Amino acid sequence: MNTLNINTNNETLSNMSDNIKKAKTIRANTVQSIIRDTLDYASDHKDIFSTKKNAISTFIKQYINSDVDNYTKRALKIAKFILVDGYKIKKELLSLAQMEQLLTFNKNTVNKLMTLDDEIYILEVKELIKSAKIEKTTKVFSAKKASKI
Repeated sequence: MNTLNINTNNETLSNMSDNIKKAKTIRANTVQSIIRDTLDYASDHKDIFSTKKNAISTFIKQYINSDVDNYTKRALKIAKFILVDGYKIKKELLSLAQMEQLLTFNKNTVNKLMTLDDEIYILEVKELIKSAKIEKTTKVFSAKKASKI
């Protein structure tokens, strides 16, 4: 048995896991920044645009130079919901997926949550999202069944 090789591979996997955690944190912060910057841009330039929707499209055309990443598209979509459709969310407390799911609910239902304290807000958002989930039956691997085959 080559323990040196196992230790080297273990270190490689540990480094990869650390990098994945760092990347997820950076991605979450960057998504929040994109949403914030888009909202700030629209707010700062509201006098020169006929509509908020127009401000977002101009912002995208002027400031995004390359192909738009999927996470950027998702963040801009959230900004549009906030600006154009009037949704109010505590975006700094939620993940990208939670924001997307929350914005599929009725605007009045979502906006009512804003009066809650942060901890209760998060719990209520999770409960609201959970209430919209449906159960599907899937096949799950069973070690007990496999041991009998």
